[in-house]
Amino acid sequence: MYIEICKDIIDDAIAKSGSEVNISLDLLRLMAFFSSKGNHIVSVPCLLNNNALNKELGAVMGSSSVRKLRRSGEYFYKLQTLKPTLSTYCIVSFSNDNLQDDRAIIYNPTRMLQFEPFLQTKLITENLLDAVFFNYIAHFYCKKMLFNGIEIRFEATPGGGSTTCDVVRHEILEEKRFCLVIVDGDKKCPKQKECGDTAKKIINVINQYPSKVCKHYVMEKVMEVENLIPKRIVRMYASEKNGCDVLDRDVSFYDMKIGLTLKGLYRDDVFRYQSKVFPELNYIQRNEAKKNTRCQDKYNQYIDDHHLTNVLKKGFGSDLLKIVTCTCDDKGRIKYPELKNVMMNEINTADLTVEQKEEWDRIGHLLFSWACGLPSKHY
Repeated sequence: MYIEICKDIIDDAIAKSGSEVNISLDLLRLMAFFSSKGNHIVSVPCLLNNNALNKELGAVMGSSSVRKLRRSGEYFYKLQTLKPTLSTYCIVSFSNDNLQDDRAIIYNPTRMLQFEPFLQTKLITENLLDAVFFNYIAHFYCKKMLFNGIEIRFEATPGGGSTTCDVVRHEILEEKRFCLVIVDGDKKCPKQKECGDTAKKIINVINQYPSKVCKHYVMEKVMEVENLIPKRIVRMYASEKNGCDVLDRDVSFYDMKIGLTLKGLYRDDVFRYQSKVFPELNYIQRNEAKKNTRCQDKYNQYIDDHHLTNVLKKGFGSDLLKIVTCTCDDKGRIKYPELKNVMMNEINTADLTVEQKEEWDRIGHLLFSWACGLPSKHY
């Protein structure tokens, strides 16, 4: 997060230097320490060209801590172009409540007593591997926007699928740090209006407990995170598997793990969409099962009872995301280590579909805005 500390905080820390309680000074020391760790981009504009104020503050908190607060000055030319691109940023001040910028999160240390802005932004996803993959997307965004030297810093917290809403509720009520939530939309076709159960529950929690320091995003142009994987990457590891022909089609709402199934075609809108994507398939069994049943459960049971072929097009397995993110398996092995280099250094816009480009831009921009930081530096 880009965090800008206003002069009133500096003045208060200096004015109360002899006091037992000095909230501003305590905050500045913490911000200085975690700024050196790169948790956020901390900017203190009033210190950049004011030697007298630097010396006065240095006498209170130490010159080393002041240098840590001033470190964003090394990147000043970048920050001038960075700040306008952000979807959000934080201002630390006692008196900026009336600031006319919808992007700004105003942190007043005397009001948000439990909040700790110096901690890394918490990224909540349904699965830890989602966060690993989103980190690739964020780095891709930084490279695309030419923000070299800016790093993405977050603490990944897996929500556990359907229990993700409980994790989000806890973070909002605790109000301890910046929090970004990214989840699958779980839509089965482009025209489906409602999202999946997990996303619905999270949206309800966000609406029930509005919070300026917590942002959520639900994917709209694809079904889930696996649909964001560039086809080039999938082909690299799945070239010997059956089913690679599906990559020549629109797989935005294709179940990349399981594949296209008869049970997944119960809804008419999903069937219309997928039958256009795969017109060569025979859908007689689907229509027969649909005609003889009145709900999804009965439809599924009909398929099982009549021993109908469920998988119409194969997927790429439940380990797809683990393989793509080069995560170790249960035996500590990485199956395709070369994928990491391709993901980090070779993937470009031409490797993405129109839908993927839109989602990569949105997710990359969100992570860049909520989790931008600087390289760690020792002072």
